[in-house]
Amino acid sequence: MKHDVTRILLVDDDEDDFVITRDYLNEIEGRRIDVDWAPSFDEGLKLIRQRLYDVMFFDYLLGARTGIDLIQRTREENIPTPIILLTGKGDRATDLEAMRRGASDYMVKHEIDAEKL
Repeated sequence: MKHDVTRILLVDDDEDDFVITRDYLNEIEGRRIDVDWAPSFDEGLKLIRQRLYDVMFFDYLLGARTGIDLIQRTREENIPTPIILLTGKGDRATDLEAMRRGASDYMVKHEIDAEKL
C-alpha cells in the first residue's frame, strides 16, 4: 500500500491493552499511524473484510476463540496482510502454531514497547 498513513488493526478484547499498544504505536516518529480497534473475533473479522490494513495485530485470547483462529480465517479468505500475534507469555508451541497458520511474527505483550513495534 502506498499512502501517507500506516493503517493498523488491533484485535484485542482488553481495552487497556489496546490503549497501551496504540500509545506505543503513536510514539513512532516519522509515520502517521491510524489504529483501528476490534474488541472481539467477530468485530475483527468484520473490519478485516471492510478495510485494507498495512499490518494487523491479533491478541491470542479473544473470548471463546483465539487469535490463531482469526489468523486462519484471514488466510482462508486470501487476505495477505502481515499479522503479528500478541501473546501474554512466551509459549513456543503457540508461537509456532501461529506462524504455521500464517502469522508473520509474534510478540509477548509485556515485552512490547515503541522501539520494538
